Amino acid sequence: MPHQVYRFPSSARARLDEALGDDILSRQSLTIRDARHFGVPGDWIFLFVEGEEKGIFRADAVLLEIGERAPEGPVLYQMLKDEEDAAASSLGSVLGEL
Repeated sequence: MPHQVYRFPSSARARLDEALGDDILSRQSLTIRDARHFGVPGDWIFLFVEGEEKGIFRADAVLLEIGERAPEGPVLYQMLKDEEDAAASSLGSVLGEL
C-alpha cells in the first residue's frame, strides 16, 4: 500500500490538524506520533499516511507547505508496523485464551 511519513515541528500542530480536514487526505489512513514515542531527538510530530496513490499526492500538496517528508521515514514506518503487529499478536493470544 502506498505510504509516506511526514514530520512537522510541534509548533505547527494547529496547522496540521486543519490540513487533515482535507477531503481526500482525510480518507487515507492517518497515524500521528510524537518524536519521543520513537526515541527521536527534537520537537517533532510524525504523520504516517497510508492509502491510495492519489491520497499520497494530495498529502504532498497539502502537507509540504507545513512540514517535510521525514528523512527517517522508512525506519519509523517499520517501527510503527512492528508495533501494530505486536499489538495484534498480543490481542490474538488474549482472545485465544478465552
